[in-house]
Amino acid sequence: MNAQDRAVVKSLLQYMTDKCLTGSDQFRAAMVYFDVTTTWETTKYLPETAEALGEEQNHIVDVFSPVSACHARRFTFGTEQEAKTFAMNARADENIPERELAQAWWLSHSAAWQARALERLHAEALEMDAEFNFELVSREINISDLPCMDDDRARWLDNRWAMFWKACDDATRASMVEAAHTEALTMNQSRSETVRAVIASAIHAGANSFGHVIGEHEQLVEILRDAGYADAAGKVDAVFETIGGDNHKAIRRSWLEKLREVSATI
Repeated sequence: MNAQDRAVVKSLLQYMTDKCLTGSDQFRAAMVYFDVTTTWETTKYLPETAEALGEEQNHIVDVFSPVSACHARRFTFGTEQEAKTFAMNARADENIPERELAQAWWLSHSAAWQARALERLHAEALEMDAEFNFELVSREINISDLPCMDDDRARWLDNRWAMFWKACDDATRASMVEAAHTEALTMNQSRSETVRAVIASAIHAGANSFGHVIGEHEQLVEILRDAGYADAAGKVDAVFETIGGDNHKAIRRSWLEKLREVSATI
């Protein structure tokens, strides 16, 4: 395709975007096939309404690109000129990665706005992070019932953490990494203590029970797996192949001893 033909295709796709004709499969296929980026510009409110509401980011730019042709990436701005400049640059650089596009949006704002927005972005990221804390959720419902994390929301979270991290100085980053490391060690210790407590409960119940251990063993493995401790469940499950004895009492003693050994290694 020569430059003139490509310009015609870009103009047509941009016209369809301006008219909000972006929902068809044909539009998405053309975006990907011709590798074209288009933008749609609007405002949230009328100028006087935005001023009354204290809306700092009233101007909107939706970016349709080959990597997100099925829907747009939305960016907000404080002035019409900022929005138009961003839209023009997005259309010109058709192969810009999504993260670089988000960073370009961030850097287009003033330092004062970035400072105000950082705290809000941090709070939003923490909220989203907590929402996808699978260990916490799995204590309330079976982990297999959880829906898959939506790719768009995952990228949303990733972009905002990236913007927050980029705006931090070296000292803040070092402090955050150290705090995260300490928290990770604490979480790991907490997980180990929880697993050992579950196994200890099974050992206590097993020491006061009779008969074969297979039912109790399967129940213990299921409890650990449903609670999200897949590694511990695997280690406990492997114990059953190593126990032995001439009768049920001997088998139970062997099983309890093996559980104590596994608990000591977690």
